[in-house]
Amino acid sequence: MSSEFDSAEEVQDNTRRMWMIIAVVVVAMVAGLALFGQNRAPGSQVVVRHILIQCDFYDPADRARALDLIQELRRRIVDGGEDFAEIARDYSTDPGSASRGGILPGAAPGTYADAFDEYCWTGEIGEVSDVIRTSYGFHIIEILRRDVSGVDQYEEEIEQRALEQRQSSSGESPDDSTDTPNEDASTEE
Repeated sequence: MSSEFDSAEEVQDNTRRMWMIIAVVVVAMVAGLALFGQNRAPGSQVVVRHILIQCDFYDPADRARALDLIQELRRRIVDGGEDFAEIARDYSTDPGSASRGGILPGAAPGTYADAFDEYCWTGEIGEVSDVIRTSYGFHIIEILRRDVSGVDQYEEEIEQRALEQRQSSSGESPDDSTDTPNEDASTEE
């Protein structure tokens, strides 16, 4: 009988050891999340919805059709007061966002095509953009939310101060901009 008792006692000891190991691993994971997960500053993020009308840019007729359609959809939203989400569901050719009313998941700067991304970070929240051309086609965009991290705000301030300092040392006024418009943003061909 003593061998059965020893065996049952060994099983019980092994079970205790296993549960102790599991407890130590869980505590280590929770501590790791507490130390590393919450201390990182969240990055800048923008949430937008858009309507995409794809076209073949090498086909002038298809390009004109797409441009006419996206301009008409923009007029219906801006001037006619129609619902952006409904029009996106009915007309957008973006398979990933059309069914969600054109809403794209939150994105960091540099995520989207140049002209699209530029509008996301400089456009007015809640306003519908002019038509924007990318390699995917023609878009209209509405910015729903833009969260700029403290780090990005600081970097922007530093860049602005450097620009002002360069302009003051060269004799330009801060209103004289040397930036050229982004050609991707143009709908002209």
